[in-house]
Amino acid sequence: MTCGGSLINGNWVITASHCVANNPILVTIEFGRHNLRALEAYTKQKRTAKPIFRHPTYQHKDSISSLKDLDGDIALIKLNAPVAIDSFVRPTCLTAANYSFNELNLCTISGYTDACYDDSGGPLSCHSRSDSVLSRYSNRWHLAGVVSGGRGCGQRYYPSIYANMTAAPICRWLSTILENN
Repeated sequence: MTCGGSLINGNWVITASHCVANNPILVTIEFGRHNLRALEAYTKQKRTAKPIFRHPTYQHKDSISSLKDLDGDIALIKLNAPVAIDSFVRPTCLTAANYSFNELNLCTISGYTDACYDDSGGPLSCHSRSDSVLSRYSNRWHLAGVVSGGRGCGQRYYPSIYANMTAAPICRWLSTILENN
């Protein structure tokens, strides 16, 4: 399975739980790839997963009872070795619990227009504007959501679905895993 992810520091990646198996040997991550049709050997960094932490409330999409259940569709991957942060590989920032993104934020997804096939686990990133609460971070992108699913690609009336990275239980879980590992 091919999925996206978000680097949050030199050692950790966030993706969707449905993208990763419990066996970290099977997960290879490439950084610095911006064009899948080009080799990009000079920008690419390759790592494998050391441990993988799937959120405990994750439920397979076929068994969810509400869209709220998809908030657990996240996983943290610790890398076997740190990646070099450079002009081709940059981390995104995590936000405070319950932070609300609004019309003051410029947001984008990585991948195709709208979240599409193979974009699962990728970021919904928002850039804080100078007149927002996070003005001191005006040069940074913040992870607002993780692509969890949708129906097709860019279909009218069927928006993409994202795990909410600002939900308090998600933020507490992330903090616990990152602090203890």
